[in-house]
Amino acid sequence: AGTLPDDSTNTVPVYLTVSGEMSIDFTISEKINMTGSTDAAEVSVSDLSLANNGTMGQIEVKKLEVVAEDGWTIDAYDADFPNMPANAKKFALTSDGHDFADGAKTLSEDEVLVNVSGTKTISFEGKTSTSTEALNNIKVANVVATIAIN
Repeated sequence: AGTLPDDSTNTVPVYLTVSGEMSIDFTISEKINMTGSTDAAEVSVSDLSLANNGTMGQIEVKKLEVVAEDGWTIDAYDADFPNMPANAKKFALTSDGHDFADGAKTLSEDEVLVNVSGTKTISFEGKTSTSTEALNNIKVANVVATIAIN
């Protein structure tokens, strides 16, 4: 190994080994609710909230993914939801123009940063097929957020 001159513009990668445990202290919404009425496919969707409780630095959201559960399927947001058969168990979810029927949303660098002691919300829009009975507290999907320390 050598040393670089003081006026050098070159950079050298540094590899760090951390002994012991390391954790990222944050809280994220436990549940995202979709609320609708019997006469419309559109549903209101609660926000995903992320709070940075730690002191290590900014938390960055890298990716969001929606994984359908319990026989439900995710369909394109522009699908004809009002004319789907009743009880089809289909829903659509978008965030900032991304349709999750197209797969996970990879966020651009520094798109969603949460400062120390800060919070950020991510908003969604949704639709669902009709149902012949009330659907209360039914789990239709998991929203998976991949985060990193920035």
